[in-house]
Amino acid sequence: MTFDYDLFVIGAGPGGLAAAKKAASYGVRVAIAEQEALGGTCVNNGCIPKKLIVYAADFALQNQMAHSYGWSDCQRHFDWTQFIQSVHQHIESIHHSYSQQLQQFLAKNHKKLIMNTLHLLSLPVQKQQV
Repeated sequence: MTFDYDLFVIGAGPGGLAAAKKAASYGVRVAIAEQEALGGTCVNNGCIPKKLIVYAADFALQNQMAHSYGWSDCQRHFDWTQFIQSVHQHIESIHHSYSQQLQQFLAKNHKKLIMNTLHLLSLPVQKQQV
């Protein structure tokens, strides 16, 4: 197997996927390296889970203020296990969406996806090499 690419994208987050798909649409040979799952840090560990946690906390605040807007008191209970399962389900739905979009793009453009693990050595890089 040869590894001859015009563009090597590090990270399969939203930006990396968009760059790779755009470059490939121009006929560029593209490879993407991602250590974790599709979506990168934002989807898997950062932005998306954080926003869901903030939204859940906001529900509690809104519930406290609801009485002053005419809502009757309602029972309040927070199930952390159910919440975390919901967060994981939401992230999985994003993975599924990214995967479907990528597979459709690959099929449309007669490309293939190679899923593998890439190991890079930690070597000092000179500016001239970048």
